[in-house]
Amino acid sequence: MWTEAILERIGFRASTAPTFDTLSELQRCFMTSVAFENLDIHLGRAILLERERVLNKIVNERRGGWCFEVNEVFFTVLEALGFDVSRCASTVLLNGGDAGELHPFDHLALLVSISGRRWLVDAGFGDSSLAPLNLDSQSIQTDGHTRYKLLPERHCIRLERATEEGGWQPQHQLDPRPREWSAFAQRCAYLQSAAASKFTQKRLCTRIDDGVSLTLSGNKLVRTGVTEHVPEHHYLSVLRERFDIELVDATWIHPT
Repeated sequence: MWTEAILERIGFRASTAPTFDTLSELQRCFMTSVAFENLDIHLGRAILLERERVLNKIVNERRGGWCFEVNEVFFTVLEALGFDVSRCASTVLLNGGDAGELHPFDHLALLVSISGRRWLVDAGFGDSSLAPLNLDSQSIQTDGHTRYKLLPERHCIRLERATEEGGWQPQHQLDPRPREWSAFAQRCAYLQSAAASKFTQKRLCTRIDDGVSLTLSGNKLVRTGVTEHVPEHHYLSVLRERFDIELVDATWIHPT
């Protein structure tokens, strides 16, 4: 019952046949329409892995969310359209992991199999690839804006992203085994409450705009290396105008 509403929410107008082209367009639409954001934490609203609640938030309230929410909505529509899709757990390597540690359930990503090939699709990591990445290729891949590579490592696969300086920055380490959504509940609860979690330390909102990331981190608006201070009395209008997120009667309970 949610499929058409999700497609309308992300502005998807192409064929819904479970092909690679459809998958690519769905990922692009998700990442340009649904922001990665942790605002509920700073509004004192618990983020629970309850399907109707998450779907209502992202589809009807036109909010964003973090990986446990956004990629679950992505999973819902992919499964409904007939894709062979599974959830995968991943350890965040960027900046040493979340909450100051490396944990195998830091991140929920999706794996889609099409004609014998496995594709990493991820609409819930913030500034990440706009296109599916071939999970079984060690060649450098690109989404048209940034280069990526996937490297086998024991029983996992490490995703790295090219830096502007010409090096490679580890992003996360994927365990391709299928997982149930409920397996992420404990980590979801911890990351929204732990003092060491980066998500409790400041408000964060990111979306892809014209192929590059637009990020509101605390009161700093960052786009392609240019940083602009956002006064607190303009914060909600920036959310509305730049991220298409409308918050009414917002009372922040955490430091900004």
